[in-house]
Amino acid sequence: MKREKIGSSTLLAAVALSLGALLLNGCSTTPDESYKESKMTRPLDYPPDLVAPTLSERFSVPSPDAEPVTTPITLPAPSAPHQPASRGGGGGGGHSH
Repeated sequence: MKREKIGSSTLLAAVALSLGALLLNGCSTTPDESYKESKMTRPLDYPPDLVAPTLSERFSVPSPDAEPVTTPITLPAPSAPHQPASRGGGGGGGHSH
């Protein structure tokens, strides 16, 4: 019986060490930054029935030292309060089904 306890604890220790080694091996010490050296070889192809987007300066990102751009927000003029549409079928304002 003592031999079974020694064998199972040895097996458990071996499994724990193996799992620890696998976990440490899976973690990289240096991040993969190979994407920084990639180059664009050719522009994307668009299907013939799809219109390519047009570039607009309106959506370009300004440089950090550029002057801030302020655009006033214009709100629509206030309108008369909303009045519910009248339903036909008698006067009293109640519901009739």
